Amino acid sequence: IRIQDVAEAHGISKAHLLKAARQLGKLGYLENVRGRTGGVRLGQPPETIIVGDVVRQTEGDMEIVECFNPCSNTCPIVGVCKLSTLFRTGLRAFLAELDGSCRTPIAGLAEVGAGTIRFRGLILSPGGAEWHDVEMTGPMDEAEAIGRQAGEAIRGRAGPSFLENLM
Repeated sequence: IRIQDVAEAHGISKAHLLKAARQLGKLGYLENVRGRTGGVRLGQPPETIIVGDVVRQTEGDMEIVECFNPCSNTCPIVGVCKLSTLFRTGLRAFLAELDGSCRTPIAGLAEVGAGTIRFRGLILSPGGAEWHDVEMTGPMDEAEAIGRQAGEAIRGRAGPSFLENLM
């Protein structure tokens, strides 16, 4: 499939897609073909691709907050703050949900403000023709439950036929 076609179909920056395709190619998930008839295709059998693994490899250290890294942390309240634990449990719950599928393109974003956490997630069919999203907000101390509920909600909205076509 051509990067330009994906960009146009989803209103996504072609430059960003090229960067992502390059990175996924280096990791072996995509095969990038250059030239006039080029594009991208899976670089390995879809049943061997675990979405959670792709997210972990492409997102690097996933240090959502500074205190996730004990080497660079300068937060003065690290010993008493519960926020990092909440972020960590929410992130783990979301990734656990993603580990259950194998070919699902996904995206997720968590935002914190005024004692709440807002999580937005998205899954796409491999060709990008079908997509489902979810947004959930709740108290920060329920980050794990919100992450799990977001994964379950997306699976519910997508329905069994969507998920069966991914496996």
